Amino acid sequence: MKKFIIFSVLTAINIAQIRADECFSVHLGFPCCQNTQEIIYSDNYGDWGVENNSWCGIKNEQKLAISINTGIGGMNIVNAANTDNIANAANTANTANTANTANTVSAIGGSGWAFNPWSWWGSNNGAINNDANTNVLGGLPNIVGGKTGKTTGYWDCCVASCSWDANVPGAKPVRACRKNGVSLITEELWKVKSVCDNGEGYMCNNNQPIVINDKLAYGFAASHEKCCTCQRLQFTSGNVKGKQMIVQITNTGSDLGSNHFDLQIPGAGVGIFNGCTKQWGAPNDGWGRRYGGVTSKSQCSQLPSQLRAGCEWRFGWFEGSDNPDVVFERVRCPKALTDITGCILPDESQQKKGYREREGKRERERGEERSKYFNN
Repeated sequence: MKKFIIFSVLTAINIAQIRADECFSVHLGFPCCQNTQEIIYSDNYGDWGVENNSWCGIKNEQKLAISINTGIGGMNIVNAANTDNIANAANTANTANTANTANTVSAIGGSGWAFNPWSWWGSNNGAINNDANTNVLGGLPNIVGGKTGKTTGYWDCCVASCSWDANVPGAKPVRACRKNGVSLITEELWKVKSVCDNGEGYMCNNNQPIVINDKLAYGFAASHEKCCTCQRLQFTSGNVKGKQMIVQITNTGSDLGSNHFDLQIPGAGVGIFNGCTKQWGAPNDGWGRRYGGVTSKSQCSQLPSQLRAGCEWRFGWFEGSDNPDVVFERVRCPKALTDITGCILPDESQQKKGYREREGKRERERGEERSKYFNN
């Protein structure tokens, strides 16, 4: 009887089935796992493992994903595990006798995201994200065979050294901005010069950290690593130990040592140079201490509203960590970073991916919210 019910309604039902022997990750640009069944991360697409230090999809031969949409009785059945469940749901308006629930907890570690116009950090007590188009990235695998290094933080408002053509051969330099931190400088930079060289060029407001989830953030840094390369940092000390950042190198500095990353964080100290007094009316030594900056989230209120979220990130996602150590490796730059800087090196496509790009409507909305915020 169940089979009769199924086949009698198939003429009005469109069934899209993913074969059990087919690996979902191939359609997303990643290979199937060949030698591992260890699940490192799971999302709406399926289970992910790591082989050769790269993501791969784990086959699940027990599940068939069947999506049914029909106008008969408003029936909507998602991810039914087998045909018996379809028959049992024939007269139900919205049924989920499923192997994988239709509404997925997208937040990692039981935490959701409180709205922040630049960063996405905080907790909403394990709220469920029901946006089916959101693909949230989980924690990345540990870095194996990377170099060891250290981090500090700064925000001096000056034009970054990687904004100069001569420092980025074969690529467009990092974008620089006018005094409002939003309007891009379009003429030759030598005509404008940096505020820290008595000019009118500044660091752009959108060079602040970007939270991806509880375990991963993107950002920018000064370093002796090559301009516009992206480095995956895994923190090995402090409260932030175990978390990771992917940073694009936008600057260098005479006060930096080898394997040293000076993270661009508003309110973390201006360091040697201070263009923030001319741009934002900051004190002569910047906000807080010249080296180290402000010491609490409440002190971030001293900063202009355009920079405040990045300052608060330091005491939220970064957990107030004080110059934590890292292991690091070069990876291909996420599009979210190169869209901001405009700098893509000729050998970029040869670098390995240390991440999976998020896709879908919610990510686009977040980008739109950030753009609106910085254009105000």
